Amino acid sequence: MNKMKRIFFFSLAFLAACASAPSTPDWVSGAAAKYPATQYLVGRGQADSGDDASDRARADVAKIFGVEMTVESEDTQAFSGGAYQGHSARRVVTRTERLLEGVEIAEIWRDSATKNYHALAVLPRLKAAHSLRQEIARLDGATQAQLDNARNAQDLLLKIAAAAQAVAAQSERMGIQKTLRIVDATGQGETPTWNLDRLRADLDALLKRLKLVARVGDAELETIAKGALAAAGLLGDISDNPAYALEAN
Repeated sequence: MNKMKRIFFFSLAFLAACASAPSTPDWVSGAAAKYPATQYLVGRGQADSGDDASDRARADVAKIFGVEMTVESEDTQAFSGGAYQGHSARRVVTRTERLLEGVEIAEIWRDSATKNYHALAVLPRLKAAHSLRQEIARLDGATQAQLDNARNAQDLLLKIAAAAQAVAAQSERMGIQKTLRIVDATGQGETPTWNLDRLRADLDALLKRLKLVARVGDAELETIAKGALAAAGLLGDISDNPAYALEAN
């Protein structure tokens, strides 16, 4: 074989080797061309195994929402704003966790030099935003229904219960709106119809109208009951014919 043939065959072998060597995907160290930021939320993970890399990529997407995947929560039903806020926050976190179940592992690549695996996780913005907007619409409908109930109810306790449910629905909506602003490429979300602070003020005004008389046989327990009513911001009723009575034993 003459010199020119050796050079020719060497060149072919070199080109074949270059063609067969996998190139580093663009998303490993930069933006993913196949998954533009306007259409996807993306996360990256790197580990010794493909499964671990995938888990880290999913966790990377979760960081965008600032959500802890393990949350200690309790279902609390009370008129106090703090209890409703805690209940709503738990529901928002749970819903965001369900949203993150839509995260897909789009690609996995192994670095031949380091032997490490790289994973790319993606969450389609459009699909996630649609789900969140549906939930916001449901909560807005529930808010309107409860406000109508509060307006039409003759009994003060029923008014308070309905107003509290409206506050709870809009508190939950506020959390979902924050999530939607992250998912929505425009960052706009859905403008609320009601002002949450105004709804809370209306609820407080109703609570101030509620007067209770404590009917307790035991003197020590009566002191405790009256103290609890005062701590809740409820006025005592000293009339001869009170509308509401708290009985305890």
